Amino acid sequence: MHRMTCRGILGRAAAFICAHLVLFVAQASGQVQFPNAVYALAINPVNTSTLYAATDNGVLRTTNGGATWEPANNGLPSGRVTAVAIDPSNPSVVYVGTQGVYKSTNGGSTWVRTGNGIPSTSLGVAALAIDPSNPANLYAGLFAAGGFGLVRSTDGGASWITATNAILPKTTFDGLAFDPTNSSTVYAASMKGGVFRSTDKGANWTAANEGLPSLRVTALVIGPSNASTLYIRVRDSGVFKSTNAGTTWAPANNGIPANVDLVGYASALVIDPKNSSILYTGTFTGGVFKTANGGASWTPMNNGFPSGTGGSLAIDPKDSSVLYAGTTDGRVFKSIDAGATWEDPQGSGTCVQSLSPGGQVFPPEGGTASINVTAPAGCAWSATSTLDWISFVGARNGSGNGGISYQVAANNGAGRSIAIIIGGIPVAIEQQAATIAGLNFAGAMPHIAAQNVWRTTFTVVNKAASAATARLRMFGDPSGTLTLPLVLPQVSATPLLASSLDRTIAGNALLVLNSGGPQTPPTLEGSAQLFGTGAVDGFAIFHLIPGSQEAVVPLETRNAGSYLLAFDNTGGVVLGVAVQNVSSLAAPIPVVIRDDAGVVISAPGTTLAMEANGHTSFVLSTQYPFTANQRGTVEFATPSGGQISVLGIRTTPLVTSTGTNTFALTTIPALANIGTSGGSIAHIATGNGWQTTFVLVNTGTQAHQATLKFFATGTGAALSIPLAFPQAGAGSSTVANSVTRTLAAGATLVVRSAAPASDPAPTIGAAQLTTDGNVGGFVIFRYNTNGQEAVVPLENRTANGYLIAFDNTAGTVTGIAVNNVSAQPVSVPVIVRDDAGNQIDSDRLTLPANAHSSFTLGGDKFLTTAGKRGTIEFVSGQIGALGIRVSSTFTFTTLPALVK
Repeated sequence: MHRMTCRGILGRAAAFICAHLVLFVAQASGQVQFPNAVYALAINPVNTSTLYAATDNGVLRTTNGGATWEPANNGLPSGRVTAVAIDPSNPSVVYVGTQGVYKSTNGGSTWVRTGNGIPSTSLGVAALAIDPSNPANLYAGLFAAGGFGLVRSTDGGASWITATNAILPKTTFDGLAFDPTNSSTVYAASMKGGVFRSTDKGANWTAANEGLPSLRVTALVIGPSNASTLYIRVRDSGVFKSTNAGTTWAPANNGIPANVDLVGYASALVIDPKNSSILYTGTFTGGVFKTANGGASWTPMNNGFPSGTGGSLAIDPKDSSVLYAGTTDGRVFKSIDAGATWEDPQGSGTCVQSLSPGGQVFPPEGGTASINVTAPAGCAWSATSTLDWISFVGARNGSGNGGISYQVAANNGAGRSIAIIIGGIPVAIEQQAATIAGLNFAGAMPHIAAQNVWRTTFTVVNKAASAATARLRMFGDPSGTLTLPLVLPQVSATPLLASSLDRTIAGNALLVLNSGGPQTPPTLEGSAQLFGTGAVDGFAIFHLIPGSQEAVVPLETRNAGSYLLAFDNTGGVVLGVAVQNVSSLAAPIPVVIRDDAGVVISAPGTTLAMEANGHTSFVLSTQYPFTANQRGTVEFATPSGGQISVLGIRTTPLVTSTGTNTFALTTIPALANIGTSGGSIAHIATGNGWQTTFVLVNTGTQAHQATLKFFATGTGAALSIPLAFPQAGAGSSTVANSVTRTLAAGATLVVRSAAPASDPAPTIGAAQLTTDGNVGGFVIFRYNTNGQEAVVPLENRTANGYLIAFDNTAGTVTGIAVNNVSAQPVSVPVIVRDDAGNQIDSDRLTLPANAHSSFTLGGDKFLTTAGKRGTIEFVSGQIGALGIRVSSTFTFTTLPALVK
């Protein structure tokens, strides 16, 4: 069923999608994947209090020896960073490995992707090494999908060339090291070929594996005082040592139990820079081990260290008694006595505590708040802050469980931030600017839901090349502000408690915010408004956590005289309605309900009372019982001088394979400002379990004719599909490539296409609507095998191009559908960017007249998008475009195309 689901949505791309999902889960053959792991550590050789950590959530930086850490991800794509290296002659130059190699020239404040030459199908960078005698020379070992292995640069990353040849295998290279006495000699450790040595700066290589039980080598270090002495980590076989520059190897594992499972990280084996006989290694189940005699014997060094979580290691180059160890659960421990004892600098050693909330955002007016401290009995802690706009109310210290209160002063200037430190753990405090020049209303999201069984994800996109500031404000039900914990996954896993949040978004970049909070009652409902200083756009997706249902909430950018929702309350289907008053004035909203023939069935003078910036949601058939078992429309008129937004939420009953009653979820778009130009539907699917339902509404005051035409994928030829008309008197079932009907004023037409489920593959294509009146609508496509539904809106906007934001992290796959609405062939430039706004791919998409195309990002096309967030832009106004988001549980929803 899962394969059919992939296939049904994206037609011919099925094999690529399903194969990609398997590949993505197992992408790093050299590293086991952990949530929030610390994969690598690097210490500034001049100022050793400055460290960088490569983690699942990007780069973290500390400037105080690990007491506090901050994200350092400006310019980096979201997601995992797996390698980090510092220029020994200029520590402001730092390189990190993620989906490519990124370089910073200002100590991690900003990052820029290095030059071309790293294969786009590489799944990441496993290891980095810098030539100590000429830092312009560097090597990158790649995680390889199909194998690309090793690349090198001689110009500080401006360009890269492959170092893989007939000798070097095309595999993952996890370990790299230069001979400290002669940097022309380079060693490389690989996951399938073992150890390789080059004595001519990588031009030629020889294997160096005699004595190894396996060629799966994950780490390599060289003795600083004796370049002939090397140590490696062999997967499932432990530590091996060579005293003749890799010519032969012998085991050096005495004291390391066979069952502790050595961690497969390149940086989990380190050597003392001042004593080549001292090494440390990390393990999955035994913590950290140390040898002081060149591997002859090893001793566990776990006093204060959490056993079983040893990962990456780093030794202070100035004081080798100082060590840092990154764990597989996202912490960094520190030892100041050569591993004899360890403490977590952020958690006051053994005094482990949690703080709630982990951060908070205040409006310009300021305010008061509290932080709750959870700590074991006898654990003494205190709170500190260094700026005078934060003042503590009452005691700022305590022991065990407790809390502190503080006050934030009013802010008359720019936005500002600081951390309150409690027991070494920072709590981020932000305050919004009093004014932001050029900040304008961008749009509204009429419904959001959080906590209990709901989570909402906001995606904010800067569509321009210049940076812009975005402000997201949230409002409660029925009114007032809505305060939610917001997690910014591109930056940090720690939530910020906020009802309004400001962020500067780089040109062409995007920002993702997830609502947090406990999965316990009550559910928090409300609405949101987005503001920006530039071309800021976006949408939300709310997630029903049980069953992993998702539905998109488009950003309402129109200010129309009325908004109309088509409903179908037959067959157990229910329509929920969300209405938002965008105005700061309370007002009654006139409501008119019609049946599908266009006849008004609501009482005259029906209104919906709304408070200022208020929100309400209800089940239509509960609020207005006469709509039960009916099809029709509900229209909400905008009050004079006001502004509203409206959204429909369609739920369809399901019975799962276990017999559990549940429902599928999708949103229904509000129709507004419907002209006479018709529009197009970028994707339809019928057969092989797929069903497409066309919903057309005449929003005018007179009868009008509407024609739907269907076009084949690839060719644009007329496409004949089975058509049924479930409304009484609407016509007999047929097979046709078009359908024409006359709709009465206010009437709704439903046309359904469901080719046989036995079809070997779905028939896919696109549709176009022409009309002589104000007829609009949308499409619902449904996979009958599991009941999932998603809505495809009618595209009738005037645009220079379209942009779709994607998120291919956490096993999610994005499908793309594009249709040519022109009677002439088009060649459409395509630009792909990561979430930091960096261009990572480009192409041209050629479509015959009226043709349709669909593909998967990271599967069929643009392999650079695998595991990333970003945008894909189609530079043409002669097309329609649509995104299809498929979660790891194979539920799906559509993604709106944003207008350029």
